[in-house]
Amino acid sequence: MDAEELEGLLAKVLAELAKRPFLQVLVVGFGSNQQEEQIFSLLKRHSQRCQYRFAFSSAYQSFFNQEIWQEIGTVISRIDEHVLEEIQQTDLILIPYLTRSSLAKLAVGMADNLPLTLINQGLLMAKPILASNHCWLTTNEYAAFREIDQNTEMKKLYQGYEEQLKVLGVESLSLSSWKNAFERYLAKKPSNLKNPSIETPLKTVLTLSDVKKNPLDYFDSSQKMTDLAREFLKNYAGEGGQNSGI
Repeated sequence: MDAEELEGLLAKVLAELAKRPFLQVLVVGFGSNQQEEQIFSLLKRHSQRCQYRFAFSSAYQSFFNQEIWQEIGTVISRIDEHVLEEIQQTDLILIPYLTRSSLAKLAVGMADNLPLTLINQGLLMAKPILASNHCWLTTNEYAAFREIDQNTEMKKLYQGYEEQLKVLGVESLSLSSWKNAFERYLAKKPSNLKNPSIETPLKTVLTLSDVKKNPLDYFDSSQKMTDLAREFLKNYAGEGGQNSGI
């Protein structure tokens, strides 16, 4: 395969990638890492379809290693205009680790840290939000093992917070249902999403074979072109254009 054929093949691959839906996903976590290995594996499995941005509370950062998430996305460390613009472009917000204190704050509209602020912004923009309840739930086997299921009134209080989340627009789900809801969202393949890492599809990138057909049309062109195409035009002009014999 010569250079021209390789260039054409590469352009076709880039064009095909540009057609694939690419979800902008914000992942927010608080002071827990229950089922971290499984959640990381799930997100990594879909990383070819999603551009992840992560935001963690100071409690999470104090106890756990957030650097592992940089393998599949970027970590937001502070909120600014750029971050707010990114939230506008976000397609989905995931909350894999929602603790009891953060559940309570979110239910009453508090936003006193970075993750809560981002979620509040997402709610105001009516972004779809999926939260797993496995970290705060007081009715599961883990809670029973730790004997934090003894106070009926406290359990009712947290259940009330969960109901308020649903009113605000957050889907509160068991971990398995959270996983399924995320994958159902991916399966929708929204047609208006594009892979941000692919700037230009095939028709807007000139290849060597394109410019060879009529070089004179492209001397002053502002269209993007491959290095081979640009080098060909440079040589063509230097050799006298139509007298070059090409």
